[in-house]
Formats: sequence, C-alpha cells, structure tokens
Amino acid sequence: MEGNNKNKKKRKRPLLCLVSACFLAMSGCVTIIEEEPAQQEENRQQEAQEKQEVQQTEQPKQETQPSSVQANNTYGEKVYGTFVNAGYTIVDKQVVPLANGNVETAFDATVQNGNVKVFVTDCVSSELAQKTFDANIAASKQNNMEIMEHGANGDLSVAVVRNNRANLNFVNAIDLSVPSTIYMEDSLSEQMEPMLQLLKNLGYPEVVQ
Repeated sequence: MEGNNKNKKKRKRPLLCLVSACFLAMSGCVTIIEEEPAQQEENRQQEAQEKQEVQQTEQPKQETQPSSVQANNTYGEKVYGTFVNAGYTIVDKQVVPLANGNVETAFDATVQNGNVKVFVTDCVSSELAQKTFDANIAASKQNNMEIMEHGANGDLSVAVVRNNRANLNFVNAIDLSVPSTIYMEDSLSEQMEPMLQLLKNLGYPEVVQ
C-alpha cells in the first residue's frame, strides 16, 4: 500500500507544477521549470564559440618540429648586456630552450619610467630566424597594424610597427648572420627612441618611414 501511495504522489506532481506555473503566470512572475537543460546547452554553445574565436585570433607560433640541434643564448646575453650597460633595470629574466632547437631569452626592462618587454631568440638556422621574424610581423598585421618604419643592411633588418590607438609600439629585428631575432614591445611612446638607439648600439641600421 505504501508503494502505491508513492506512485500516486508521483502522478500528481506534474499537475501541481502546472497549477503552480499557471498561478505564477497570473501573478506576473513566470518560472519555467524545464529551462535549465536549455540554458546548459546555450552555455555549451557559447563556450565553444569563444574557444573558436580565441583559436582564430591566436598569434602565430614558432616552428615546433623537434630538433636534435640546440642553439645557445649567446645573442640573448649580448642584448641583455646592452640593456644593463645602458643603465636600465632588468627584471624577470628567463632563458627557455624551445622544442625546435631555438633558445628564447626574455626579460622586462624599465625604460623612461615604463615597462618594455624584450624577447631574443637564438635560432639554430637562418631559416628559423626568418620564420620567427615573419611570424611576428604577420601577427601585427593580423591585428590591423602595419609596418611604419623599416631599415635593412645586409643580414640585418628592423621593422617598427606602431599602434597609435593603444599607444603601443612593436620593434622586430633580425640578424641572419648570427642567426637571431629580437622582439620588443613598449608601453609608452617616448620609449621608442631609446629602443631604436639600443638596436643601433648592436649594429642594426636606422629606420626610415
């Protein structure tokens, strides 16, 4: 008998929900009992769309094919020393060997009371250096930023990308003879000239519009 009573209660539940929904609708407050699964599906679709957008806007990465040859960070140390000799404060220095054999030396420098991010990549070949340089330029163009100034002298090239709307500048440099690349990102417009002067100290050519 107790089991039958439970079944009767279960059969009555949808009717009670319907009456409750009607009552709430008449009072101006509607509660949809079955909305939760639909909301979960909508959240899943939105999450999938956001992941797709991130993948589409992700900056190009370096070549990631494994290599048995490993570069050293000789040029990274040279660039680091140039910043130190210029009197700039350096923080968060990291040297990271990459799977493709390249070695990345990254650090932050305080220039003109603002932060400059520096990434120097010692490459195992001039081909990988060129690919790294081209990937950085392509990433800037993907974000609707164009090369405003450029300088070249033999194996040395410099490309300056300015983003006036965000007050950011990006300096890309490549030396095919080493081979290596430099990527610098400033946070203040007045940091550009000191950054270009550091490149000149390293032997890079002047840039022109």
